[in-house]
Amino acid sequence: MGTAERIKLEKREASGKQACRKIRNEGKIPGVLYGPGVDGAIPFQVASASILPLANSGRWETARLEVDVPGGKKASCLMRDLQRDPLTGKVLHVDLFQLKKGHKIMVLSLIHISEPTRPY
Repeated sequence: MGTAERIKLEKREASGKQACRKIRNEGKIPGVLYGPGVDGAIPFQVASASILPLANSGRWETARLEVDVPGGKKASCLMRDLQRDPLTGKVLHVDLFQLKKGHKIMVLSLIHISEPTRPY
């Protein structure tokens, strides 16, 4: 998978539409971290400048992230879902899935063929 992107997550106390709108107005993106190594789900907020370059690339579903989880832990994750505003295209919410060694996951990957092949 190559090198991992490093992202620092901040703890998010409030939840709901109004709280998330306030977080977005501060230039941050709300999200949630879940997976086999996480008890329940951990709500977080992240600076939009740290996640937007990856979210706007074509490889956000397969890029491995090394995140600093609130509480001092570090985790390896994949972006599982990215919610965007249908009119503006701005990122509204991000879901991160924590990877666990030995745990199998399914990832869809795009293949681009640079030259057309000729049938024999």
